[in-house]
Amino acid sequence: MSVRALLVGVPAPSPFTLDGQRYEFDPIPGVLNDVEWFDAFISHVRPDRNLTVLTEPDETTARMVTDQLAAEVAQLSDGDTMVLFLAGHGFRVPDQDGDEQEDVYDEVFAAWNTGILDDEFALIWGNIQVDANVVVIADTCSADSQGILGGETPSVVYQPAPPPRRLGIAAAMSWEEALEHPTSRGERGVMTKALEDAWLQMSARTSYRTWFEEAATFVAVRSPQHPRLRSIGPDSSLMDRVPFE
Repeated sequence: MSVRALLVGVPAPSPFTLDGQRYEFDPIPGVLNDVEWFDAFISHVRPDRNLTVLTEPDETTARMVTDQLAAEVAQLSDGDTMVLFLAGHGFRVPDQDGDEQEDVYDEVFAAWNTGILDDEFALIWGNIQVDANVVVIADTCSADSQGILGGETPSVVYQPAPPPRRLGIAAAMSWEEALEHPTSRGERGVMTKALEDAWLQMSARTSYRTWFEEAATFVAVRSPQHPRLRSIGPDSSLMDRVPFE
């Protein structure tokens, strides 16, 4: 049972137009620090992981990110876990295709040249033909449902759906900003730093649920944002599994 991980950090996307709306972005100082930490973290937790890191502009176009993710997914086998870590800008746009029945918005990750809608990630997960698991950690504004696709419901959520099992740790609700936190080693995303701090508590390592809940206590004292843990799939068992095993 292997772990494949794709880490994507886009601190300063180029201005772009999506659905007729022009978007411009301020640089986020902590994005590359967060990617660097997650790289070291997943490499320590799973030394046998297959890891790809995308941070350069020519690596983080929407096409490059989705093509790389599709290539990673194509190599999954039964029991494997696919980890997607997203750090950068996020926002939401009015629903593009009528599939968002609850909040009528699509959540978007800002790649270097344009946005990647949650629907686009969902299409890639839908191509998984084996009994694999998906874990998405999104430290962006409007993070909830980025990468996994889901509606608006409370802070730890299970949604029945066809395979694969997907689990998302989102830095903020879809209508919220995700903030940065100053540290002795530079700016960090509040959510990613909270996950790092929570991992130091041995009790937090027993499941994704306990890791998230411990991290959420750190977020609560540092930022007004509200993180969310969301599980989608034929059952909610992924929430209670040991992370990355």
